[in-house]
Amino acid sequence: MMNNHPSAGWSLRKGMMLSFGLSLFLVFLLTQIMIIFGVPLTPFKGLSTVLKEKAFADISQRADNGRRELESWVLGHKADAKAMATAPLLISALEDLRHRQEAPDTDKHTEIHRQLRAFVMMIKESHLPGYSKVELISPEKGNILFSTRPEEEGRNTAHCRYFQKALNPLAEDVVEKEIHADGKGISLIFARPVHCPDPQGRPVVHAVLALHYPMTNLQSLLHEHIGRSGEIVLLDEDLHLLSPLRYSLPDGSSPNPLDFVFSTKPAQLAVQGIETVVQARDYRGVDVLAATRHLQITTEMAWGLVVKIDTDEIFHPIRQTIITHALALIGALLAGGLLIMLIATRLTRPIFKMSQAAAAIMEGDLSVRTLPMGSREMRELSRSFNLMLARLENWNKDLSAAVENRTSQLADSEARFRTLVDNAPEGIFVQSQGRILFINPAMARFLLAGRPEDLIGTEIMPRVAPEYHDAVLTRIRFQCETGKSVPPMDQEYLRLDGSRLPVETTAVPIRFQGRDAHLVFVRDITDRRKMQSEKEKLKTQLVQSQKMESIGRLAGGVAHDFNNMLMAIIGNTELALDDADPASSISSKLQEVLVCAKRSADLTRQLLAFARKQTISPRLLDLNELVQSMIKMLQRLIGENIHLVWKPGVDIWMIKMDPSQVDQILVNLAVNARDAIAGVGSLIIATENAALDETYCLSHAECLPGEYVLLTVSDTGAGMDKETLSHLFEPFYTTKEVGQGTGLGLATIYGIVRQNNSFINVYSEPGQGTTFKIYIPRTVLKHVKEVRESKGKPSRGTETILLVEDEQSILSVSKTMLERFGYTVLDAATPTEAQILAEQHPAPIHLLITDVVMPHMNGKDLMEAVTVFRPDIKVLFMSGYAADIIAHHGVLEPGVPFIQKPFSMLALAERIREVLEKQL
Repeated sequence: MMNNHPSAGWSLRKGMMLSFGLSLFLVFLLTQIMIIFGVPLTPFKGLSTVLKEKAFADISQRADNGRRELESWVLGHKADAKAMATAPLLISALEDLRHRQEAPDTDKHTEIHRQLRAFVMMIKESHLPGYSKVELISPEKGNILFSTRPEEEGRNTAHCRYFQKALNPLAEDVVEKEIHADGKGISLIFARPVHCPDPQGRPVVHAVLALHYPMTNLQSLLHEHIGRSGEIVLLDEDLHLLSPLRYSLPDGSSPNPLDFVFSTKPAQLAVQGIETVVQARDYRGVDVLAATRHLQITTEMAWGLVVKIDTDEIFHPIRQTIITHALALIGALLAGGLLIMLIATRLTRPIFKMSQAAAAIMEGDLSVRTLPMGSREMRELSRSFNLMLARLENWNKDLSAAVENRTSQLADSEARFRTLVDNAPEGIFVQSQGRILFINPAMARFLLAGRPEDLIGTEIMPRVAPEYHDAVLTRIRFQCETGKSVPPMDQEYLRLDGSRLPVETTAVPIRFQGRDAHLVFVRDITDRRKMQSEKEKLKTQLVQSQKMESIGRLAGGVAHDFNNMLMAIIGNTELALDDADPASSISSKLQEVLVCAKRSADLTRQLLAFARKQTISPRLLDLNELVQSMIKMLQRLIGENIHLVWKPGVDIWMIKMDPSQVDQILVNLAVNARDAIAGVGSLIIATENAALDETYCLSHAECLPGEYVLLTVSDTGAGMDKETLSHLFEPFYTTKEVGQGTGLGLATIYGIVRQNNSFINVYSEPGQGTTFKIYIPRTVLKHVKEVRESKGKPSRGTETILLVEDEQSILSVSKTMLERFGYTVLDAATPTEAQILAEQHPAPIHLLITDVVMPHMNGKDLMEAVTVFRPDIKVLFMSGYAADIIAHHGVLEPGVPFIQKPFSMLALAERIREVLEKQL
C-alpha cells in the first residue's frame, strides 16, 4: 500500500527560497547592465550611449571651431591684401612710376624702382612673414613689376585667373588657389587691384597686388587643440588636399592625396558639402570619428573640412566603464553559478533515479518501481509515477487505435499521389524486364490507347521506333548495372495506329512491387522538332544569302579592267566607222565589232547590277506611272500569244529608285515569262501597298519590318522545281539551251533588288506557273514629276577641254572623239600634268574631264586643285570602276556630273553639252 501522507525531510520550498535569493542577485546584475547600456524601446539611455553622444557633440564642436578659425584666417589675409593695396606710400610710388614712364628719366626711374622694391620687401618681412612671396603686376600686359623673389620679375601672369579677376572693375578681394609647378603643394593667392586716381579723379588700376600664402603653413593652425590622434584636413572643390596629411601609412610611406579623397567616406561627404558626424575608416585603415563641414570662401571657391579623431582615443572612457562593469558582472555570475550548481545537485539527484526507472520502462520492464526519496515533493512525485504505470495498459490500447488511424491516412496519401500521376501532362510508366507494370493516362493518350489498363503487361520495345532499339537497350543495361539514372534522350515512339511520336525520355531505377524496375518520364517534343526545323530553314536562307553576296563581290571586282578595255574597243571602232565608207565591207565588219562590244558592255552592267555595285541615279517614282509607260513595249516584247494583264494598285506609295532599274526588272521578268509559256498564256503585273510585321519577317531571311510597295509579276508558264529555285539567282545559271540565254537575267534582278534595300520572294511549282513578288521600301518624300526631253543629234562645240586619263589607249581615243566634235583638247596622262596645263594654258579652259581613280591623286582631289587656278571651270567625272569604289572617292553624290565607262561618242557628246550648258 502506498502512503499518501506527506513525508518529512528536506523541503523543496527551502530550495525555492534559495533560488529566489539568487534571482534577486541576478536582477541586481541586470540593473547594472541597463545602467551601462540603457533599456531598449524606452527613452532611458545607458552610460555608454550618453558618453558616445558626448563624444559626437565634442567632435562636432571642434569642427565648428575649426570652421570659425579658418573663416577668420581667410578674412585676416584678405585684410592684409587690402591694407597693402591701399597703402598711400605704395599708391604714390606707383603714380610716380607711371609719370616717369611717360617722361623718361633713367636715374629717377631707377630710384623709384629701388624704393618700391624696398617698400614691398619691408612690408613682406615685417607684416607678412607667413607669405611665400608678394608681387605687383602690370595691369596692361600682366608682367610682374616687382616681386619678393626678384628672379620672377618680368614673368607674364595674364593667363592666371587671379590676375584676370583683379582687373574686374567690381572686384575687391580675389582669392584663388595655385598648384605648385612640382605638383606637391598648393598656395592661396590673395589678390587686389591697386587704384590710383587719374587727372579727372577717377580710380584707375595701376597694378595688381598678389600675396602668395603656402597652405603648408596651416599645419599648426589646423592641429591645435585636436588631441593626441586628431587631424584636420582641408579639401577644395577640385578634390585637392589643401593641407598635408598628419600621418604616414603603416609601412612608413606617404599617402596618396587622391587615395585619401576617394577611399574615405568623411572626405567624400566633405567634398559634397554634407555636414555630419560619421564613424569610418581613414586612409591609414584606422577607425575614426569624423565631423565634416562646408566653408564657402568665395562665390566660386568652397572648401571641405574634415575633423577626425581615432575612436580608440575618443571612446577610451566608454571602454574603461564597460570593462569595470564587465569585471563586476563576471564575478557576480561566477558566484551565482556556484550557488545554482549546489542547489541543482540537491534537486536533481532524486530526478536522476527516476529517469533510470523510466529508461527501464522503455525497455518493456513494467515491474520497475521508484523508491520515494529526497524532498517531500519528490516523494509525492514518486508515488504519482508508480500510479502512472498502472495506466500503461490502457494507453497501449489507445496507441493501437492511433496506428490504425495512421494507416488510413497513408492510404489517403497514396490516393492523392495517384491523382497527381494520373493528371500529369507528361507520360509516365514503369517497366521491368521489358514489360509495362504501370502507365498513366497521359502516356496512354500519347500511344493512342483507349485505357491505360490496355497496355499493362504488354512489351515496351514494340512501341519504340526500330532505329532506337539499340540505344534504349543500352540505357536499360546501364541502369541495371549501375543503379543510376540516365540523361534525357530524344527518340520516337510508335503509336498503336503506326504513326510516330517524337519524345524526350528520362529514366530512373526504382523498386516497384518488390522488384527492380525503371520509372520512365516521357515528354512530347513535336513542337520542339517543328521549331528546330524552322531554325534549319532560316539557317539555309542565311547561307544562300551569304553565297549570293560572295558571288556579287567577285562580279564587281572585274568591272574596272573590263570596262577600260571595252572603252578602247568601242571608241576606236566608232572612230573607224566614222572614217570608213558605209558601203564598204570593212564598215559592216566594224559594225559587228561595235555590236559585240556593246553587248559586252551590257553584260558588264548586268554583272554590276547583280553585285549591287552598278552606278545608279535614284529618284522619286510613282510605280504605277512607270509601269503604265512600259505596257505597250512589254506587250510587243512577249508577243500576241501572251495576254498582258496590268492591275495597278490604288493610292500607291512613292518609292525612290533608278527608273532604268525598274525597266530592267520588268523586261527580264517579261522575257523569262515568254520563254516559260509554251503557246497561249498570261502575264499579270500588279502593284499594291504592303505593311510587313516581325512575324512575317521571321520566315523570310532578308525581310525587315516596315512599309513597302509590292510589285507582283506572275505567269502561267511551266513553273520550276525546288532544285531550280535553289539556284535561281546565281549568275550564269540557266535552264535554257546553249545560245538562248546568258543566265544573268534573274541574277541582275536580284542585284538591283538588294542594291535598293528591297527583297524578292519567288513562288513556283512545276506546271503551276511562277510568281515574283518584289518588296520596294516606301519613301515619305513628295514626288515631283519630271518631263523627259527627247534627245536629238548633239550639237558640236568649240570650247576648250582638259582631258585627264591614266590609261593611254582611253586617253588617245577620247581625245580623238572630242576633236571630231570640234573641241580643243588639252590631254594629260597624270594629275600632275593636268595641274601644270591648268596653270600655264593662256586661254580659258571650259571643262575638266577626269578619271575618278588614278595613281597619286583621285579625280575629286584633282578638281579641287584645278579650281584654284580655274574657279569657273566645269567638271565631268568618268570611271570604269564599280559604284562602291567610285562612291568611296566622293563622286556619286547628288548633282555631281558623271559618265560610266564604256561610253559611245554620242553619249559622251550629249553629256558634255549637258554639263557645259547647265546653269550654275
